[in-house]
Amino acid sequence: MRDYFIRRFLLLIPTLLVITMIVFGVTRIAPGGPMERAMMEAQMISMEGGGVRSEGAALSEEQLKQMEALYGYDKPVHEAYLIWLGVIPRELNKREIVFEGDSMEASTRMRVPSFHIAELDWDGDGYVQGNEVPESIESYVKFDELDTNRDGMIDGYEAEMPQAMIERPREKLELSRKQDGQIVIKNIENTIVHWKVRMVHPLPYEEFVEPLEKSFNDLIKNTRKVGDGRVRFRAEAELVINESKAISKQRWDIALQSLGKAEYLSRIEYLLGEVNELKATKDTPVKAREELSSKLNRCAKTLSAIKEASKSEPTAEVYRTRYAGVLQGDLGKSFRHGEPVWDVMVERLPVSTFYGALTFLFTFLVCVPLGVAKAMKHNTWFDNGSSVFIFMGYAIPGYVLGALMMVFLAARWEIFPTRGFTGPNYESTPIENVSVVHGASKWTAVRHGLQDGQDVWLEGDVPVAEPPLEKETAYVVAVDDADSFKLLHETGGKPVTLQASAAKVKLHRHTSLPERAVDLAWHAVLPLLCYLVGSFAFVTMLMKNHLMDNLSSDYMRTAIAKGVPFSHAVRRHALRNSLIPLATNIGHQITLFVAGSFLIETIFNINGFGLLGFKSVLDRDIPVVMGIFLLSATLMLLGNIISDILVALVDPRVRFN
Repeated sequence: MRDYFIRRFLLLIPTLLVITMIVFGVTRIAPGGPMERAMMEAQMISMEGGGVRSEGAALSEEQLKQMEALYGYDKPVHEAYLIWLGVIPRELNKREIVFEGDSMEASTRMRVPSFHIAELDWDGDGYVQGNEVPESIESYVKFDELDTNRDGMIDGYEAEMPQAMIERPREKLELSRKQDGQIVIKNIENTIVHWKVRMVHPLPYEEFVEPLEKSFNDLIKNTRKVGDGRVRFRAEAELVINESKAISKQRWDIALQSLGKAEYLSRIEYLLGEVNELKATKDTPVKAREELSSKLNRCAKTLSAIKEASKSEPTAEVYRTRYAGVLQGDLGKSFRHGEPVWDVMVERLPVSTFYGALTFLFTFLVCVPLGVAKAMKHNTWFDNGSSVFIFMGYAIPGYVLGALMMVFLAARWEIFPTRGFTGPNYESTPIENVSVVHGASKWTAVRHGLQDGQDVWLEGDVPVAEPPLEKETAYVVAVDDADSFKLLHETGGKPVTLQASAAKVKLHRHTSLPERAVDLAWHAVLPLLCYLVGSFAFVTMLMKNHLMDNLSSDYMRTAIAKGVPFSHAVRRHALRNSLIPLATNIGHQITLFVAGSFLIETIFNINGFGLLGFKSVLDRDIPVVMGIFLLSATLMLLGNIISDILVALVDPRVRFN
């Protein structure tokens, strides 16, 4: 059994990789991504301002490039997936530096990322010592200011101070460009950031040179078939073709420096003129002339684009790299929320987990005994009466039941709340009907529910009092009886005496744990019923049908014939075998702990995991979608392993070899 489960756990890794690869590829190639959404939003803003709607009207080319880099659309799908996985590092703090004119030097100031002082704990002992601070940042890491207890170390408490987040100044970099196209960064010895640089030529090989070579080679190939005595032309054509083939993609930047961009383009332009003269000769057939004219125009158009692009100055991209992916525990930032994906999911995970766990517990704690009772009392009034409600659960979907209960039980009759996971007074409760006798220290409020030593704070208008009252300041309560109390300052002293009416004073107290439990349960009744209706019917009938099959089996008749009591045979044999299908289904139920139901959560306005996944798909929030799929797939695979374990414990026939 041990070897079997080890293999199952090891199988999780390639299975998750395949699942994430498929999902990531589908999300990237599907139309209507975050780029399109942002462009539409920008266009709508432009139209509201009186502009005319056009493609990319409100976004410049530079802004589109920045958005592509932000969303990872400037990389191929496979490369973007490896970056998300954490196998390839991300490029951060990217900036373009232009070498103006014939200049071989350029300078810039790069934004150095801030860091937390705790990141300097190189030995991992939980303390930052003075010798762990690099010389490069000693000038702006105020070690003495952070070491408040003067023990020569910065502990966890001191690292939580606001000053522990170090903001470093922008760093000046000097770049030099060599004749072979290489870029060298100077003055980086005084930083712990390892900057990288690459040359970005205005004539990319794939965009300009490769199409020109293909169209030119096609033109020369067809030109050789027409005319007579064009030896000089063919020789020059062969020369240019051979030179262009020697300029590979990897050597293109260097080739432009050595061969000369102007010379290369002038040779191509000269040969195009030769072809144009050849096209006009009388011995060239009409069909050949038309074909040459079409190919010549294509080459000329491509050449014109290259000459226009060649006017741009070469640039260099300075950036830093950092491995930040799934393997490093980083799922990136949400496109929609602007927060880390883990934070977005963790914020909503407890909601769906709460409903999923309660659904799981209520389903199996109630449905298993109910299914057993229905099987033991088959065709009785109990069985037939309970089947009516069970078949209703089969027939009515959970979201339909939720809509009906929302309309009647919540909106119309106001028995239950209409929305939310908790009520507005879950964290704090207002003290109603607060009043006080003029010039007295005795505060009155009918059934205030306060306790001695409890903290309260004020909101709204502050009345004149002695000592003066302050908003959002904690005051301590001294209870006289159920309808009166005194208000003391948290530092002690005499009770607060009002000098004017307190009719407009609003007091708040922290809600007690029983009150929070009641509020949570009151909001959970209707959604929980929707969650339970489907699984309740399924598990009950599954338990009943399998138990009835086992009760009529040969081994049960044999056991009873040998004198085994019926109740004992049911508990030891029939019930155990009937639990096998339930054990198989438990693994799937675990996924419900986080998946939730976006339909139910939408109806009751519950900000849970299911609603998050639905909105993320609509918004094309790829990092959140991938995070949800990764977590759901992991739980599904782990649930299958748990099901295998439970089946092995329940079914005596199962052996793992």
